[in-house]
Amino acid sequence: GMTPSLLELSPGCAFRTRCPRAAANCEQDPEMRQFGSSGQSVRCFYPLDAP
Repeated sequence: GMTPSLLELSPGCAFRTRCPRAAANCEQDPEMRQFGSSGQSVRCFYPLDAP
């Protein structure tokens, strides 16, 4: 996928065009939330645990 333009940000996840887990709801802005055992902050509907 293409890298998103920082000059023309559209709503939704900036990585949805190149993410294999992207779905229709990724066109909306995900809320910031804590994820994983480290409590890392993410803006993703489908985050993965880091290896």
